[in-house]
Amino acid sequence: MVGIGTMSSYAAFPHLKRTPFKSIYFDSNPCEGRILDIFEASHSTREIAFFFVHGGGWKSGSRSIFHQIIHEYVKLGFDCASTDYRLKDVTIFDQVADIRIGLDIFAADLAKRNRPFFRRRTSCATHSICQAGRMWCT
Repeated sequence: MVGIGTMSSYAAFPHLKRTPFKSIYFDSNPCEGRILDIFEASHSTREIAFFFVHGGGWKSGSRSIFHQIIHEYVKLGFDCASTDYRLKDVTIFDQVADIRIGLDIFAADLAKRNRPFFRRRTSCATHSICQAGRMWCT
């Protein structure tokens, strides 16, 4: 990781009251698709945390589609993260690497806070990525 940038606003959703989150950029120069949003519950009360990866056949989608449901999970005491991956001009291997970087960043963030971790898959491809890392997914 060359650099990390953070943001705690919902500029795209001014009409919605939301939980602040931090956006972590995988590169010093922000690159579309290489961003992870981490939502920390103010009172983490759960023994698991959720990691969301959007579907879209490796050609479309965005980490922001999960923000609404993540907001609800955070209110219930869960820590969550949602990651993007590059969609254009890259190979499937690059995309898998992007997801794994997001997963590793979130896992490290949770470990620093002594929080447990659970992965949530939303597509067959995501399931394969988790399995490749020998991680349990549901």
